[in-house]
Amino acid sequence: MLGAVIFAEMFFYYFIRTEKIDVFGKKTKQERQIKGTVWGISDLDRTAEVKDFGSLWTRVELHWNDVKQNSWQGFIDKINALDSQKIIVTVFSDSRADTVCPTDFQGFSCPPLTQEKYQEFLRGALDKSGQKVKFWQIEDRVFDKNGRWKGNQEQYATLLSSARKTIKSASKDNAIILAGIALGNIDVKNANNAPFKEIENGIDYIFQKSKNDFDIVDLHLFSGLSSVAERVEWLQNKMKAKIFLKPIWSLEMSGPDLTFSEYSEDIQAQEVAKRFLIGFEAGLEKILYYHWQDKEGAKIDPLQATVGLLKISGAPKPAYTAFKIFVQNLSGFNYLKRLDLGEGVFGYQISFSKNSVKKPLFVFWSESEFALTLPLEIKDNAQAIDYLGNKVAITDGKITIDSQPIYVLVK
Repeated sequence: MLGAVIFAEMFFYYFIRTEKIDVFGKKTKQERQIKGTVWGISDLDRTAEVKDFGSLWTRVELHWNDVKQNSWQGFIDKINALDSQKIIVTVFSDSRADTVCPTDFQGFSCPPLTQEKYQEFLRGALDKSGQKVKFWQIEDRVFDKNGRWKGNQEQYATLLSSARKTIKSASKDNAIILAGIALGNIDVKNANNAPFKEIENGIDYIFQKSKNDFDIVDLHLFSGLSSVAERVEWLQNKMKAKIFLKPIWSLEMSGPDLTFSEYSEDIQAQEVAKRFLIGFEAGLEKILYYHWQDKEGAKIDPLQATVGLLKISGAPKPAYTAFKIFVQNLSGFNYLKRLDLGEGVFGYQISFSKNSVKKPLFVFWSESEFALTLPLEIKDNAQAIDYLGNKVAITDGKITIDSQPIYVLVK
């Protein structure tokens, strides 16, 4: 009898893993296959800080002006300190002595005086990184007027071409990431204003002229949860209109949306799992949480001052714990599937490869309180925790779901 039970359990888990059955409902979309490490934290300083999270992606800024004023040593030290992580370097053409910008343009990027000087700088970066970096982002936020880039789109296209030639000549395996696209609180489905048109025109120009000069597109996502899928689809359609389609990463994503609401530590923590799952479902291939630690100062923007995983003092915030719980439970997952549980109810089935010892799990939340009945196949082998790792009661095979993400783990 025991053997029959074990066989039935193995049979059930096999079919969940291979996506043959849906225990909570039908699929709203095809399941997404996930490959490799798909998450990270933007702007880490050293690997020792994130020992709780395992291998992550992170992003390092490289400022030409800093190298000119000081040396390469700071960059070398940072790369070495992050050696076990997957590193993206964002390169800024901000040397006052080597660009067309006025000397008072501190902190901004400008077209180089000569492409030869810029390429020499890039060759130095490639050499100093010691082949530890394979992903290079050329500038950030060149399409919106509040970004760092103070040249025009034609000049950025020239810079991108120079970067591609130099970085690819070092290794054909190196990848170029386009400057991050930041849309603020723009509604991409209904926008028809001047700032949005300026961003769209810039993107259209680069997509038309420079589509062979980059491999990955970066989309920043700080707006409301409902806008994530809309923005990914909008950007995919932009590429399709120019007859190409490339991976979309988000090197900066976090919440809550500060445009229309005040910051809340608890809402921030609740949104960690939500943003990653909604983002992966929408088609994002990599997501970096923005950012590691809050910063202070009169000129710091609200995002830098509030949405870090750590407080200014270095103390962990609830979002740190939420990120840790998310990574620990989903680490190594291979399939993500959105379940059809009714309007306003979010449910995701997370599956692992057939060779994994990890069993399927589920993540749920709802816009209003919802009584979730666990299927007979798993109700006796399930346990539930909330987004901070606290145990959640299962009563008569039912769980109460609300705005707080709940993980249902199959024992």
